[in-house]
Amino acid sequence: DSSPVRSAAPFGPDEPVYSTRRVTRSQQQPAPVTPKKYPLRQTRSSGSETEQAVDFSDRDTKNAAEHDESPPRTPTGNAPSSESDIDISSPNVSHDESLAKDMSMKDSGSDLSHRPKRRRFHESYNFNMKCPTPGCNSLGHLTGKHERHFSISGCPLYHNLSADECKVRAQSRDKQIEERMLAHRQDDNNRHATRHQAPTERQLRYKEKVAELRKKRNSGLSKEQKEKYMEHRQTYGNTREPLLENLTSEYDLELFRRAQARASEDLEKLRLQGQITEGSNMIKTIAFGRYELDTWYHSPYPEEYARLGRLYMCEFCLKYMKSQTILRRHMAKCVWKHPPGDEIYRKGSISVFEVDGKKNKIYCQNLCLLAKLFLDHKTLYYDVEPFLFYVMTEADNTGCHLIGYFSK
Repeated sequence: DSSPVRSAAPFGPDEPVYSTRRVTRSQQQPAPVTPKKYPLRQTRSSGSETEQAVDFSDRDTKNAAEHDESPPRTPTGNAPSSESDIDISSPNVSHDESLAKDMSMKDSGSDLSHRPKRRRFHESYNFNMKCPTPGCNSLGHLTGKHERHFSISGCPLYHNLSADECKVRAQSRDKQIEERMLAHRQDDNNRHATRHQAPTERQLRYKEKVAELRKKRNSGLSKEQKEKYMEHRQTYGNTREPLLENLTSEYDLELFRRAQARASEDLEKLRLQGQITEGSNMIKTIAFGRYELDTWYHSPYPEEYARLGRLYMCEFCLKYMKSQTILRRHMAKCVWKHPPGDEIYRKGSISVFEVDGKKNKIYCQNLCLLAKLFLDHKTLYYDVEPFLFYVMTEADNTGCHLIGYFSK
């Protein structure tokens, strides 16, 4: 019997008593039990008795291993060796240790499914990000749907707006979208024939309204407006969007604002999904002139350049390099100060160059590779001979700096 002995009778030297059954951890019940005392070794006197007791323990351990080959489980993992079975030599086990074991067993067996899962952020998500616009506190968003922003595309201050104005504009856009969808449903219900469909009355009224709004377009800026625009440009430079009022009709300006908000919303979705900087073999940033640009998409640069993660580029000839030292040595020798080709347009510091892809193949290929870093769907990389490229630049005392381009 493995029950504790309450009153141990005195044993003689000729009548050794042994416990014929030992309880190992693999045979214990999972419920917590109070520690049992085994005062059996107190009456042992001869070494032969001790050896015989060891034989019994070894035999019982082997039998338990034959029935259950898996190691016995404890609240903190697998049980240690057979020496950590119930200790017979130390009967006085403290009550605090037993309570600690009971608590550990309860904690290990408790169900943690009710706890909310920890939110897992993308590896490129930085909690210390700030808007690069000077003087901006990163609050608000151009779309009016987010509390914070981390890029110029979503910065209300850069677009000469406040966070509250962006929210009001968002509510107005949502209301117009609902009205338009309701009108489309009514038009679909009123249409029965599919042939010879004429514009509806609502569409005709809308067309007349747009034509009337575009007639109100100002012919030019007044002297006061020009001074206001120049003062704004001198104060903020390139850190703010130029003032766009009175340059075109209110209708066209509102269309442009909607397109800006929609593009900013798409970029925000990509950032939250972690798709803007995904990919292990992808260029994350490029050093371009005075700026460091975060890339959005993959571009098929050669393997030895694509795996670097950071690319250095000459802003005039668009040659890409592996290190800052190579770029510095290249800039000391590079004679290019503007794109190759013919300058076909100039107004102030803005110029447009027409570049033939057949005559300047390397430049046009580098231009396409650079553009692919910011375009998701683009197929023109190397076959540039049949195309003409129109490159827009902004000139200063150091050269003509690339702004953008299109090809045909």
